[in-house]
Amino acid sequence: FDNMLKSIFKTATFKQSLITFTGSILNGLLGGLFYIFVARELGPQDFGLLTISIVSLTLISDVADIGVNTGLIRFVSSNLLKNEVKAMQFLKLSLEIKIVVWILVFMSVFLFSPFLAEEIFHKTELILPLRLVAFGVGGALLFSFATSTLQAYQKYFLWSGVNIISNFLRLIFVLILSYLLSLNLNSSLFVFIILPFFGFFMTMLILPAKKIISASGEVALSKELFRYNIPIAIFTLIAAISSRL
Repeated sequence: FDNMLKSIFKTATFKQSLITFTGSILNGLLGGLFYIFVARELGPQDFGLLTISIVSLTLISDVADIGVNTGLIRFVSSNLLKNEVKAMQFLKLSLEIKIVVWILVFMSVFLFSPFLAEEIFHKTELILPLRLVAFGVGGALLFSFATSTLQAYQKYFLWSGVNIISNFLRLIFVLILSYLLSLNLNSSLFVFIILPFFGFFMTMLILPAKKIISASGEVALSKELFRYNIPIAIFTLIAAISSRL
């Protein structure tokens, strides 16, 4: 029995699971500290508006991903060793899809922010936060691309590190803003949405960015990717909406 336990503890799966679990705990703690501090600084009304904005950002990002992250992990991880060129094509295609979707979402949400704020939420003060959300969706999509790519490469330590550093800096920035200036709804939301962009660019320094960007012929893989993504995207849409009702 002892030998069996030792063999389990030595497996790559156990080590990766331990890294992922530890990273998730630390991320949760940092996220909790961020929300506790911001709630105390903003007060009930503005923190409520911040929560609405963050929930909207998360919901839109989940739906806008259209299953790309899952498809990315599936196809990149299966091709890395046997066909690296195809893996790079899938990465570039996934990144291009996310950028195009972000542009469409940004224009739509930015344009309809007054309608959403006044008719859906009945809060005119949400117009600017919702427009920041439209920008922040891009950060969320790019950040999830980066973290999903690290998962596809099975770089779980780096995956945890990028998440932890991003959440830690988010907490540090609101502390600095609170000390130097008056922390408000829009500045808190801006800090929340800007750090994923930092996480994305930081991860691209680790990944083979030149190979991804220089890959060609990725459009030919669209049918294969979307055939796999569509059922996942539908399920994600239903799950995202149901969890927030």
